[in-house]
Amino acid sequence: MAITLKAIRQESYPASYTRGNTLYTNQQVITCRSCEWEGEGVSTVKAEVLGKDEELYRVELTVDEANDKITDYSCECEDSLIHEGMCSHCVAAALHYWRESILQEQKQKDILGQAPGELPAVSGARVSSPEITSLIYRYSMREKARYFQPSVAGKVELEPVLKKYSQTWRLTFRIGMDYKYALKNIGDFLEAVENGEKITYGKKLSFIHERSAFTPQAREFISFLEMAYKDREELRTETYYYSRERYKRNPQELNLTEREAAEFFLLMRGKRCRFSDSTESGGELSVIEGNPPLVIEITARDDGCCMVLPRLEVLSSDESLFVRMGEAVYCCSEDFARDMKEVCRYGNWRECAHLEIAVKDMNAFCSTIYPMLREHAEVKLHGDIGAYMPEEVQIRIYLDLEREKLTCRLESEYGDKSFNMLGTFSVEDMYRDIARESRAVYTARAYFDNTGDKKVLTLPVNQDDRVYQLLATGMDQLRQTGEVFVSENLKKLSVRRAPKVTVGITLSGDLLELTLSSEKLPFEELEALLQSYRQRKKYYRLKDGDFFRLEDNSVSALAEIMEGLSLASRDLEAGSCRIPRFRAFYLDQVFREAKEGIEIQRSQSFKSMIRNMKSADDSDFEVPDHLKGTLRNYQKAGYRWLCTLEAMGFGGILADDMGLGKTIQMIAFLCARYEKEGDAAKPSLIVCPASLVYNWEGELDRFAPQLRKKVLVGDREERKEIYEHYSEFQILITSYDILKRDAEDYRSLNFYCEVLDEAQYIKNHMTQSAKAAKSVRAGVKFALTGTPIENRLSELWSIFDYLMPGILGKYSGFQKEYEIPIVHNSDKIAARRLQKMIKPFVMRRLKKDVLKELPDKIEHVVYSRLQGEQERVYAANVQKLLSQLEQPAGARSQGEKFQVLAQLTRLRQICCDPGLVYEDYKGESAKVDTCMELVDNAIEGGHKVLIFSQFTTMLDILKKHLKKKRIPYHILTGSTKKEDRAELVKAFNKDEVPVFLISLKAGGTGLNLTAASIVIHFDPWWNIAAQNQATDRTHRIGQEEKVTVFKLIAKNTVEEKILKLQEDKKLLSDQIISEHGVSVAAMSSEEIAGLLKEET
Repeated sequence: MAITLKAIRQESYPASYTRGNTLYTNQQVITCRSCEWEGEGVSTVKAEVLGKDEELYRVELTVDEANDKITDYSCECEDSLIHEGMCSHCVAAALHYWRESILQEQKQKDILGQAPGELPAVSGARVSSPEITSLIYRYSMREKARYFQPSVAGKVELEPVLKKYSQTWRLTFRIGMDYKYALKNIGDFLEAVENGEKITYGKKLSFIHERSAFTPQAREFISFLEMAYKDREELRTETYYYSRERYKRNPQELNLTEREAAEFFLLMRGKRCRFSDSTESGGELSVIEGNPPLVIEITARDDGCCMVLPRLEVLSSDESLFVRMGEAVYCCSEDFARDMKEVCRYGNWRECAHLEIAVKDMNAFCSTIYPMLREHAEVKLHGDIGAYMPEEVQIRIYLDLEREKLTCRLESEYGDKSFNMLGTFSVEDMYRDIARESRAVYTARAYFDNTGDKKVLTLPVNQDDRVYQLLATGMDQLRQTGEVFVSENLKKLSVRRAPKVTVGITLSGDLLELTLSSEKLPFEELEALLQSYRQRKKYYRLKDGDFFRLEDNSVSALAEIMEGLSLASRDLEAGSCRIPRFRAFYLDQVFREAKEGIEIQRSQSFKSMIRNMKSADDSDFEVPDHLKGTLRNYQKAGYRWLCTLEAMGFGGILADDMGLGKTIQMIAFLCARYEKEGDAAKPSLIVCPASLVYNWEGELDRFAPQLRKKVLVGDREERKEIYEHYSEFQILITSYDILKRDAEDYRSLNFYCEVLDEAQYIKNHMTQSAKAAKSVRAGVKFALTGTPIENRLSELWSIFDYLMPGILGKYSGFQKEYEIPIVHNSDKIAARRLQKMIKPFVMRRLKKDVLKELPDKIEHVVYSRLQGEQERVYAANVQKLLSQLEQPAGARSQGEKFQVLAQLTRLRQICCDPGLVYEDYKGESAKVDTCMELVDNAIEGGHKVLIFSQFTTMLDILKKHLKKKRIPYHILTGSTKKEDRAELVKAFNKDEVPVFLISLKAGGTGLNLTAASIVIHFDPWWNIAAQNQATDRTHRIGQEEKVTVFKLIAKNTVEEKILKLQEDKKLLSDQIISEHGVSVAAMSSEEIAGLLKEET
């Protein structure tokens, strides 16, 4: 019985009912499903409703149809949290469920002739198609199976029982868990599985036939049966045999074809199966992966011999061979199946098979079949058949060079008899060793062509590739099949090994001088030789006809040097050339890989530079005394690496994983420089995204407060004044956007160091941001990024073009030599060359690489500064609260005290996004920009992220930004049902969704989210214990990665003061924070004003 409209109206206000009816009639109920609780007359309704704001809201209703009541309801929308009664989305879902229930009852009673007007009507309602009604039923049963039969999930077994009668294999099944029932109708069972029907087998087994209810093995059997029945349906109308004899004989049995029996045994490999046949009582059949232990008896006679095969039975599919012997079925190897399948076919299950071999066939039998029998079976020989065994063959292969072709003749000798192996066999030749002769002919034909002349094979001498293969590898392969004779003419054609090459390398100022010498290298053919190497050829054919092997180390090293350094052959013909010194490390790697055929002569200065770079971790660069922080060992290594690069005049990319402290390593480097040089050192420039400018300022205040720094903000005139006095500062901090706008001002400035944070901002070398960053004049340049390559190799080129212009050449050349070959052609040689080029200048450590050095949690405070409209809104609300606080504390009522607390909450919401307070706010939010920056970086680094906020409406705002970026997410708030919470957590820990939005109170306890390694607290809470409890949702037992926690704080706001209160443990426990949060009574007006006054 369906609920009535009265029940829906009783649980909603008129306005909500009207809006809900509008949503329903506009068909904005996207999905709706229900699940009835057995024996209780209560249904759970779950729906998705598209709201007027085009957001999709999840609704859940509990309907007591027997008592005509809606006993519970929930929705994700904000109205449901604020107002009593059902919201419009719940009303729409209830109306949809009511109408569907009416229509379902009508269908069941078969009152199809009733006029639509006789039914209670809702404007615009439609009757569902029968297909949709069926789908709703089946999916509802799935939901019901998920929630109401957990006791059988994955536990129901199908036990096969195999029978063999005459030549037919018959398969039946028993079903159950601890106790098994006979499966009486396989067809009905498969239909129940397809439709999700509930079937009762007996007192101990009654369940909905969802696939998830069955064990993995049972699901394999179901798929096997479905395929078998599908084959029968296709043949049913065509073949009387299938439609009458095999398909309809016994619904409890499935008569297997030979192919199906083989496929069944494939499923049963390594297992045992209940089995019976017409001659034996019931037992078990073992399915063994391996070859059967065949014993074949051969008895010699005067007129031939007799071969006896054991009792066996053969089953085969397209790819597999099974042999039944005794109480076992053997799944045979490919070799056994290839050689013995035809022999085993002559076996018989009832009795041993006797096969006679006449004396005239004994030679052929002994040369062809007998060797295979001995390889795969135990052969018991009675008598002597040695007289029929083939003589040992002598194979001779004659190779010659005649005019414009190479020739090959093959002969076999048996005592005093000689045969042309390219001719045809006669019956009298059956004693010959066909296997060895065939192998020799097959090998020869891999290098030579057949001709009309059946006595010789030929190969045109002008087919360089094939001639080289013959000389380089074919000769040896032919020698493995017989004795090879080479004519004097052919001996003149040879494959030369590459001559020894001597390479010298000397460091001369900012350049490297490279010298090359070799006595036998044909420099006049060098360009053509290297062109063959570039085409990945294994040889080069010299003008005299000989072949020059290009696979030798000296040639590959020489070609690698020339290609890697973009040198032309004329550069080496002169004997020496000069190249930039940043190529030193690339050359060193090439030299070390070329172990033979090339002699390297390195100057002492070159060796010293390489040694210093390789031992950067053990260098003498001490961590500066004035650094207010402790570097971990891997951070010290990064610091020394930066110092080593700078000392050599190189730049580099610090590409550590997110959360490993790239910022503090760079600050330590800058601190050391200014500690050593003092005021004599030029200023340094730090460029970062606008959302991180004040975070850099905060980190410098924290770790190097002694450095004179300036953030480039304000209007054009204010910034211009800073540029005019830039030498008064040691560190300037700016954003990519401001750098781009002020690019002209930087032309006259000189910096000691330029640092690009989140350097992927210049990944497109055509943008103004990239051009502006590269135009800055600085003695050394560094890039910080966790993702030096996001999508294309051109991004890496752009960053290196900023660091050291020319190291990867011009972009057109880089694209031709690296990007296209690597990306489009998967060129491993080009990929290895690029890796050699950049390896010394990139330092990247992942969290898993430094696990032992990391604490369990790495916490970072990330600052953002309010600007523009957001800053003005915040300032106005601060003034309003200060005015309230000017009233004497004693004169304030309890209600006014709560107003103060409410105003404090408004300030905190404005720090997050003014849109939480003002519906018509259209401006930006500094914290949202910072948060999305962190999310992007985390996802690019392969991390999953939890984002906590105590404001559920803030999560709604973040949802919109994630949707705009097409980033999938899960969300959990106080309105999320318990069962849905569990499903969401399970999904997030297993699926590819990278972001989980969680309200602090809803997600603070009871969740295990170990898939995430990044936690973002969007807003600070008064109660630090609750905030830490939320972090522990991912930092707990089962977490395999280190957890990085980011706390987003709006600079110079009440949030920063909350952070300071959290750090003051005594103040937290004694004055401000109680167990449940803020104690208004414990805060004086002066204390509240202290949170605000510095910001006015």
